[in-house]
Amino acid sequence: MAVLLAGLLFLIMRPSISNRRLPKKQLRICADGCELLICFLISTTASVIGLICMITVLFPGNRLLWILDLVCVIIVEAATFWCGILRIYLTSLQIGMKWRVIGIACGWIPVVNLFVLFRLIRIASEEWKFESRKLIHAQEHKEEQLCRTRYPILMVHGVFFRDFKYFNYWGRIPKELETHGAKIFYGNHQSAAAVADSGQSWPAGFRRSLQRLAVKRSISLHTRREDWIPDMPSAALAWMHM
Repeated sequence: MAVLLAGLLFLIMRPSISNRRLPKKQLRICADGCELLICFLISTTASVIGLICMITVLFPGNRLLWILDLVCVIIVEAATFWCGILRIYLTSLQIGMKWRVIGIACGWIPVVNLFVLFRLIRIASEEWKFESRKLIHAQEHKEEQLCRTRYPILMVHGVFFRDFKYFNYWGRIPKELETHGAKIFYGNHQSAAAVADSGQSWPAGFRRSLQRLAVKRSISLHTRREDWIPDMPSAALAWMHM
């Protein structure tokens, strides 16, 4: 029992060395959390079986020793669980708010909490494995510039949003495109302005960006909504099309 507890304490302080090779710190922490939770499930099962078997040996003469073993198991297993669950709660994006709330709500319900824990481990494990493969693939093909287009890409958001610096309306799409060679620009227009007003606001700024890049032409218009095109100023439409 002492060896098992010592091993768990070591894992808490220093999870798998293989996770150090992952390409991103966030993914390494998430992988460590998954590993600790798996160790928690395995070690808890082994500890319960060991404590049950020790009842016949230590009772009634060495009851205090058995109780001390039980206390040590509870402390170490709790530390292992919390170190693991906090790691994936703080780093996993795919778990989302839904499963975070379910995990907290079902944490004290026997049997149900195990199913929820298995689900959390599965989601987080699939995430760090997929993201790691994607980052490694991107690094291997970075020099190929697969997304480098002839002209820059202008991303124009819809109504009731702004082009914030630290909260991107387009999620991870711009960063992935830029990683593979694309040049990205944003409309930087008002969030609730009319289509005609928005069409007048962003061409000037985008034209300056093109001049800095020594690009003489503009971009082609690609949209799934054609109903707003007639509302745009004719000058803006003429400037957008090649």
